[in-house]
Amino acid sequence: MRMLKLLTLLIIIGNCFCNPLLARQDSTKSIQLIIATYNFGFNKVVSSTIAKTNFFYNEVAPLKSPAIGANFHLQITYKKNMSIELLYSHASIGYHYTAPNANTNNFSTTGHIKMNGWIMNTQMQYKVFDWMKINYGLGHYFNSTNTFDSLDIAEAISWNTNGISNMKTYTLALAVGAEFKLYKRLSLEINTNRGLTNFVILNLKADPTVDFPMKMGFTGLSLNYRIW
Repeated sequence: MRMLKLLTLLIIIGNCFCNPLLARQDSTKSIQLIIATYNFGFNKVVSSTIAKTNFFYNEVAPLKSPAIGANFHLQITYKKNMSIELLYSHASIGYHYTAPNANTNNFSTTGHIKMNGWIMNTQMQYKVFDWMKINYGLGHYFNSTNTFDSLDIAEAISWNTNGISNMKTYTLALAVGAEFKLYKRLSLEINTNRGLTNFVILNLKADPTVDFPMKMGFTGLSLNYRIW
C-alpha cells in the first residue's frame, strides 16, 4: 500500500512537470513510471538421496513481491528502441524443506526468504505492431538485504555460515519479454529473466560431498504509465 501511494504521488508530480512536453509527439525519448510484481526462484532443486533430504522453492506469490520504479526509452530506429528500467523490489521466496532422514523423524517445514533489492533491465525493444514490442537483453539484480525465516535451516543448507548470508549481492540474467499498449500512455509489460551467474552455492551439512550452485531467475508483470 505504501508503494502504491508513492507511485500515485510520482504520477501527479510527473504530470505537473511533464504535461507541457507531451505535445511533442515526435520525441525520440520517453519516461515511464512502473508498478510491478516480481516472482523470484531458482532453476534447480537441492536434493540428496544419501541424506534423504531436499530443499526447493515452490511458491508463486505476486502480492508478496511488489516493485516500483521507472524506465527510460531512447528510440534508435523506427522499429527499435533501447529501454533502461530500474525498480526497487521487495521479494518473498517460498521454500519447502525436508530434514535428513525425514522418513523416521517426520520433520518437514515450509517458509520464506525475504529480500530487498534493485532490479535493472537493460534491453532492446523491437516494435512488431503499434500495440506490441518484443524485449530482449539483460536483467540485473542487486540485493541489499535478505532474511531467512529459520536460522537453523539456513545453516543446515549453507545459506548462512555463522549467521552471515552466503548469498551474492549481484546476479546477471538473460532477459526476454514483451510490452503491450493498453491505452494512450498506459502499457502492460512482462519480462522473464533467467540467471547466468551463481546467486548462492548451497551445501547440505547432512551430505557435504556435493555443492549446489544456484542460479536465480525472476519474472515481472508491470503496468507502465508514460509521463514524458
